[in-house]
Amino acid sequence: MPRAFVALGLLVATAVTAAVALAASPKDHAAQAWNVLPPGQAGSVAFTKNSTDQIALYEGLTLRRDRVTDADLRRYFKRETLGLGSEKAVRTERPRAGVTITRDRWGVPHIKAQSADDLFFAQGYVMAQDRLWQLEMWRRWREGRLAEIFGAAA
Repeated sequence: MPRAFVALGLLVATAVTAAVALAASPKDHAAQAWNVLPPGQAGSVAFTKNSTDQIALYEGLTLRRDRVTDADLRRYFKRETLGLGSEKAVRTERPRAGVTITRDRWGVPHIKAQSADDLFFAQGYVMAQDRLWQLEMWRRWREGRLAEIFGAAA
């Protein structure tokens, strides 16, 4: 009988731990995670403020060449946290039930999803928002249909 109580206790403890983990903000396990994107990384034909907002970071970094030091991390890179971290959401979307997409000031999407299906939907949704032009080009290039975009000469 004691084994049954121990097993039940472990099961309850695991369930409580899982529930708390799901309710809490995601833990960022990286000691340091940094990134910077080159200009035009937004991938759209139309330019937005996020098409060029990292130029100063990227330019400063490239000028450093092989002399990048630990001190340069905070100056030329931005934190790459899991979730928004200390940032405020600039935009929040809920394209369907179970999916929340928040974007930070850099335009980076942060996805929260209830299931794997929701996650894959949200990733495709974000990809279409940010890179629809590139997706259309790749799709037509592969199928030999660039003339649909560029005309008969293509």
